[in-house]
Amino acid sequence: GVNSTPTFFIIGANGTTTASLADRIAFVASASGQIEIVDVAHYNNRGTLQLKYPVYGPLRVTRPLPGDPADVVLKLYTMSTNGLVVINLRASDIKAGSP
Repeated sequence: GVNSTPTFFIIGANGTTTASLADRIAFVASASGQIEIVDVAHYNNRGTLQLKYPVYGPLRVTRPLPGDPADVVLKLYTMSTNGLVVINLRASDIKAGSP
């Protein structure tokens, strides 16, 4: 339902053994329309994405697609009460993490 909290982990994320800090993240959505970017090794916040509408259902993340701008590092997909949401994440959207 609309009050669920979907979470998505980046494929290959394995705590502190994950080589890339960009791959060591999970996304946690709330019904308020906020998506937290969380470091899976240190459990700290690496960013917050505020959407206009509440989200529900699963979150999906892919690498950039052919034709995406060069600064896009990940693409996040989710459903909101207003339809499909696609977010182009840039490195600047993700705070630096602990090594």
